[in-house]
Amino acid sequence: MKIVSVMKPVGGRQLLLDAPIFLVPLGVLVFLLAKGFSLPFVSFWTMMTLIALGLLSGFRKDIDLNFRRILEGIVNGTIVASETAIVCAMIGVVATCIKVSGLGIKLPNIIADVSHGYLIIALLIAMVSSVLLGMGVPTPVAYILVAIGAVPALKEMGVSTLQAHLFCFICAVFSHITPPVAIGALVAAQIANADYWKTAWESVKAAFAKYLLPFLIVYAPVIILRPKGGIISSAIIIIALILAILSLQMFLSSYGLIPLTRFERPFFIITTLVCLTGIFADVQTIASAGIVIFGIIVSLHMIRKTQLKVSMNAEN
Repeated sequence: MKIVSVMKPVGGRQLLLDAPIFLVPLGVLVFLLAKGFSLPFVSFWTMMTLIALGLLSGFRKDIDLNFRRILEGIVNGTIVASETAIVCAMIGVVATCIKVSGLGIKLPNIIADVSHGYLIIALLIAMVSSVLLGMGVPTPVAYILVAIGAVPALKEMGVSTLQAHLFCFICAVFSHITPPVAIGALVAAQIANADYWKTAWESVKAAFAKYLLPFLIVYAPVIILRPKGGIISSAIIIIALILAILSLQMFLSSYGLIPLTRFERPFFIITTLVCLTGIFADVQTIASAGIVIFGIIVSLHMIRKTQLKVSMNAEN
């Protein structure tokens, strides 16, 4: 007989008690980085803050903290850190080859030649270049490598300086959660003791809308407070953008307020495509149609949720 363990829901009080051990070290990390301290200095004091909060939490009655559990945690942490360090060292070899060979500068320079003046092709090439050059290197390094060749090419096609730089920078950030390297997913998988590839692909699904953000910065500059039209048209574009992201994530996760049916799920991807078409083509009528479709399908989804809740209450 197979025994299935069920995790108890976490209450609000426990969340408040556990929040400092996550938020305070992160706050210290961001604060020290913003002040310009070196990475070893920032890492040391962040770890000290984490250890101090961990020791303080040991005095709580609901936490059974003893020397054996502390020792096991130290050993497991050392093992995870060692495995991650080995993988990062191998990634560093690849990154060094890219930098020494000059590929980091030559690759973006082909954008103008290959795109033949088509902006969307140039943006796609710049995006792929950013992700490739961001493998195993810090985000600023990847951004600089791509910006050297991509930003001038994009500016020649009519993209403003701010939009071109934001496009390259945001794409460079994607490399940390994009397979096959995905250092962020690698660290998360090691901490959670999960399969790396499953973690990486789940991270892509969970944040898939991020791949649209750089293109929206170029085609819908209203999101960086540079609207093309008036207040009404800008409001329509912003609403369509928000609904496009929501419907896309609902489609990928197959879940809204409750699990989606086979009838509902295609309408969410249709909503996404209609809204994005209106945004990229800068046609408010199409964007408005996407908003209406989203409102209809969500209304039907809410009605089904209400009916399901009523039927469950009747059965009980």
